[in-house]
Amino acid sequence: MPFPEVSARDLVERARRGDESAMDSLMLVCTPVVRRIALKLRPSAAPDFDDLLQEGLIAIFRSVDRYIPDRGSYGAFAYRAAKNAMISSLRKKGFSSSEVARENIPPGDENTTDRVSLRMEMETLIERLSAFEVAVLDAYLFTGSVKETAAILETRARRIENALQRIKKKASRGF
Repeated sequence: MPFPEVSARDLVERARRGDESAMDSLMLVCTPVVRRIALKLRPSAAPDFDDLLQEGLIAIFRSVDRYIPDRGSYGAFAYRAAKNAMISSLRKKGFSSSEVARENIPPGDENTTDRVSLRMEMETLIERLSAFEVAVLDAYLFTGSVKETAAILETRARRIENALQRIKKKASRGF
C-alpha cells in the first residue's frame, strides 16, 4: 500500500475522526523516530527494548487526541510525548535518572543559542514536508541507506530518492 502524501496535521485530524488508515499512517511515520528514542534511552540493564518501544507507540496513539495545532508541530509534540512516556516507564521500573541515557551535549558544544536555532529550523522544515517525506527522512536517518529505507516503507528505491531530492530542495530554500 503506498504511503499517502498528506500533512501530519491532516492525518491527525482524520485519525481523531476515527479514520484507521490515517492512524496507521501516523504510526508508520512515527515508528522510526520512536525506535531511535528507545535506543538512546535504553539503559544497558533494561530488561526489554520492545517494552520501551511499546510505551512510545502507545504515547503516539494517545497524542492524537491531546495535540493542539496552535501550540506547534505534531512531530515535535509526538516526539516529546513518546520520550516522556519511555522515561516514565523506566523510572517506574526502578531506573534512576543517571541510568537513563541522555542526549548529552558533546564537550565544547554547549552553545544553547545555536541548538535552539537549529531545532527551530528543523521544526520549520518538518512542517513543510509531507507525511511521506517525514517518514522517508526519519527512516533514511535511521538506516543511512536508500535501499533499506525503501524496504522499511515498502516502496520503490526510486520513490525514496525522489523524496530525498524534494527534502533537500525544501531545506535549501528555507535556510
